[in-house]
Amino acid sequence: MNNKSAKVNMEGKTMSAVVKKNRPKHASKGLSPLWDDFARMERQMENMFAGLMPRSTTATSAAASMMSVVMDVKESPNTYQVTAELPGVEESEIDVSYKDGLLTISGEKSARETCEEGENWHRMERSYGSFTRSFHFRDIVDEEHIKADYESGVLTVTLPKIQTIEKEPKHIAIGK
Repeated sequence: MNNKSAKVNMEGKTMSAVVKKNRPKHASKGLSPLWDDFARMERQMENMFAGLMPRSTTATSAAASMMSVVMDVKESPNTYQVTAELPGVEESEIDVSYKDGLLTISGEKSARETCEEGENWHRMERSYGSFTRSFHFRDIVDEEHIKADYESGVLTVTLPKIQTIEKEPKHIAIGK
């Protein structure tokens, strides 16, 4: 196996990476040389960027301490609706507030699984920790009638718009 050392400059930081040339001799049989080039480039990219992501196997790793929340915001003529996917988060751990046109949804999902003595995580992709998301609404929202529902790990916040009656402009005569 041939190894080459490469230096990569990212945002002013130089990092070293070892690029492994690990192509089986039979890899190009029946496939175009261009395909082999793409496969080699993919392996090189994986090797170069592998050191950038944390590789901890404990529940307290950097990746496990933050939680990403997926949300949708929809507008209709009368309301805004914010929907958040919060699987595994208890309703009591969610806080929804609205002040000065800013809706804030925050909460925390606690890690329930731990490693016992002699156990190790091989992969932990579920996220745990606290989260906060805020959205600013440009139209006036009827604060007294905002409602939130939480069912099956999905939070839905409905913000009704204050209905204004549009009047025809009043023509004002210039007095003599």
